[in-house]
Amino acid sequence: MIDKILRKYKIQRDYNYPNIENPYKVKELKNASSNLEANLLEKWKNHIPQGWYGFAIGRPCPDSWFYVIDEFLDYLLTIDPNFEIYQIKMKFGGICFYVRVESDDEEKQEFINLQLNRLQYELFDKKLIY
Repeated sequence: MIDKILRKYKIQRDYNYPNIENPYKVKELKNASSNLEANLLEKWKNHIPQGWYGFAIGRPCPDSWFYVIDEFLDYLLTIDPNFEIYQIKMKFGGICFYVRVESDDEEKQEFINLQLNRLQYELFDKKLIY
């Protein structure tokens, strides 16, 4: 599942800003598509428990990462319609997921955890470390 999403958006670790030395200095990247995070929050607000903020991705961040996150959450919805999003945020140049997905099947739960770890590994760019 993750491989399909990553191929669709051409995601490669440390590749999203290949021609930019410091994305924090590029005004267009800092302000681009600020609605993407708001759209995620609106779409997934019913899966964010009270007391949690859900999304704190911020900018700069490749637009494609927002689409990857959204498709991955759609996938989690098929596994557990009651899954919860505590936080999905940018941290040390990458996206960190703090979610709760329950499955009675231990193998399926392990598979979900592996998919989350893989996604967190791929949604990383050393140029975004601040």
